[in-house]
Amino acid sequence: MSRLRPLARLLQGSHRIAWASVAVATVQAVSLVPIALLVRHAFDQSIPNGDTAEVTLIGVAALGLYLFSASLGLWARAISLRATKGSVTRLRGELLVKLYALPRSWFDRRDAAKVHGTIVQDSERIDQMANSLVAQLLPTAVVATGLVTAMLVLNPLLFGLLALVGPLLLLCSVIVGRAVRRRTHDWREEFETFDAQTLFALRSITLTKAHGADEGEIAARRGQLEALGARGYEMSLTQAAYSLLNGTIMAIGAVIVLVVGGRSVASGSMSLGDLISFFALLALLRGQTPTLLTAIPAVISGMESLGRVEELLGAADEEPYDGRRDLPFRGSLEIDSVEFSYGGPSVLRGVTLRLDPGERLAILGPNGAGKSTLVSLILGLYRPQAGLLRADGVPYEEIDMRSLRSSIGVVMQDPIVFSGTIRENIAFGTPDLDEAAVRQAAELGTASGFVEQLPLGLDTEVGDEGVLLSGGQRQRLAIARALARRPALLILDEPTTYLDAGSAADLVENLRRLDPAPSVLLVTHDPLVAAQADRSVALRDGQLAEEVAA
Repeated sequence: MSRLRPLARLLQGSHRIAWASVAVATVQAVSLVPIALLVRHAFDQSIPNGDTAEVTLIGVAALGLYLFSASLGLWARAISLRATKGSVTRLRGELLVKLYALPRSWFDRRDAAKVHGTIVQDSERIDQMANSLVAQLLPTAVVATGLVTAMLVLNPLLFGLLALVGPLLLLCSVIVGRAVRRRTHDWREEFETFDAQTLFALRSITLTKAHGADEGEIAARRGQLEALGARGYEMSLTQAAYSLLNGTIMAIGAVIVLVVGGRSVASGSMSLGDLISFFALLALLRGQTPTLLTAIPAVISGMESLGRVEELLGAADEEPYDGRRDLPFRGSLEIDSVEFSYGGPSVLRGVTLRLDPGERLAILGPNGAGKSTLVSLILGLYRPQAGLLRADGVPYEEIDMRSLRSSIGVVMQDPIVFSGTIRENIAFGTPDLDEAAVRQAAELGTASGFVEQLPLGLDTEVGDEGVLLSGGQRQRLAIARALARRPALLILDEPTTYLDAGSAADLVENLRRLDPAPSVLLVTHDPLVAAQADRSVALRDGQLAEEVAA
């Protein structure tokens, strides 16, 4: 039952469509039964009597019934696909919402490649599983049940003989089915490792080539690739053995029916039509078997994936703040006696700081001093273990953090640039930005100089993760994106990572011309950059050591 609950939740809201599919499949099964009766009549009456016209009519009628049944099967498949595709689309939407609802601390403890695999690959396996279960397994099982019932009514003796193989089929499903689940699980574990390592290889291809580590990386991956191939071989072989064993058991049943039925016809206790009509139903039943056997491995794999997705959706982690107040932020910040650690030694200790609207404040300190952690706290990505933060005098606990962040522009030390055009990167998060606003943001962010030199200007493609741009161009583009929303607070984390001090000074001067001018927080280790601020504070070893004159 614990395995079925996630499946019931997946199909929640689609039960009526699923039952409609079952109803259509039931009619499909009923429409196949007259074929056996027509076959019996043909061999017991029409053929012995030499009635060729009747034989022809029987053939046409049987074909018509089969085509009618096939059409119903296609209709049942279409109905069930509406249910499964809608359910999987809803599930992917829930995963997307959950992804953005989880706090940054949750991602700190997770392998991004595995999370990616759960959202993309597992949801695809669930899609395949739902299709196999609702669109294939369930309708096929209904049709098979109808055929089995008809065989019982048509000839109880032959049905009883065929039922002797039932326990063998059940035993095969239990024993070999467990092996299929185990092999599928082992393969998936290896595949996830392969997926994660491939993602790492793509992201680190430049570093690998620069260090001449190509051969070493290839050698390191060979063992994993061989393991993946071995697990895939074992899984596929087990699935093939499962299908072959089921087919063999069914063949044994058919042979038993043929021998006993043939002897009965020879002795006169059964008509030839009875035997052939029973075999006609058996042939139709065997036609359903491949669908059943193909669907079962997909269902097994999908149920494993559904468990992983349920685990992600059930993650109890929540955002650090859950306030609902929509604050018209003016750029004032207060940090009061803040203490913070990532679960180990304290990163920040007793930090108290104030930033007034329109003020330009520099936080000066070496790498590892806690500057980036302080930025994360200001953005509400983490919550301090002690102390509190206020925006415009309002405690973070009361504020809707999404609303607050929409009024803050952030340029991280390693700016993120995504595949697309320069225009799309600048307008990210503000899709209704017009041409003039995009160009103004580029000018304020000191990006217009290089953009205007490009043949396609704002419509220039930047490549995957901005690979077609230099480091400085990526940072200027990120600054323009942050300014496009006209933030009340602009945070620049190590702006001279790719920009020189002169460019940083030009940026600060551009900000002074804005009305109203945003508050600016310069996070830097460079005293020349800090000199562009109205005021500077020094952060060392997680503590504010002193105030430095700008």
